[in-house]
Amino acid sequence: MPEHTDRDIITAIDDLTHDAATWTAAPDNHIPSWAKADNGHMIAVELGITGPAFPQLSATDPAPDIAKLTGDPGVRSHRHLSGVQFWIGRNSVSALPVNEGATKLLRYLLAAVRDGHYIASDADRDNARALMAAPGGGPVIHGPCLVTGVADDGGAAPLDENFRDWFTEVLETVAEQHALFIAEAIARQLGAEAVDVTIFRLG
Repeated sequence: MPEHTDRDIITAIDDLTHDAATWTAAPDNHIPSWAKADNGHMIAVELGITGPAFPQLSATDPAPDIAKLTGDPGVRSHRHLSGVQFWIGRNSVSALPVNEGATKLLRYLLAAVRDGHYIASDADRDNARALMAAPGGGPVIHGPCLVTGVADDGGAAPLDENFRDWFTEVLETVAEQHALFIAEAIARQLGAEAVDVTIFRLG
């Protein structure tokens, strides 16, 4: 299985976002810290067809919120790793197109687990290795998707620090790489043969 490159990460997040500059609003070009949820709520990652968001779900009864955000009264989850699950509508596979961004992000997460770049158990690594070696290159997500942690009963729970740190690092990498790509494009437009791209920043 080929290793994922930085450009693969860019492609994955580009499929999630209209404009990667949204992730670089902070002056130092870093992703802001995760927001603190209101009392009685938790923050999830919503991976829509057109871009990501960070909605708040009820901590005591998140099912109605998940159903609303996926657009389906019935929901089910892809739970390929301990502590993380990707929720989709029950009818999404048959009724909705592939969510390319969410699919690539899930596969990138599995690849990180497989390759030892994400804290995980041996069982999770074995499962990730098997999933990524399957025909088609890994799991596929259809329609709007919501990422949450896993409660003791299998329901939604807040995302743990392990996932939050990994996801933040991915977004920061994307922001940095976009700054580089834009600098290269500017250099080409100016007809420069070489340019110190470190001076270019978004935001």
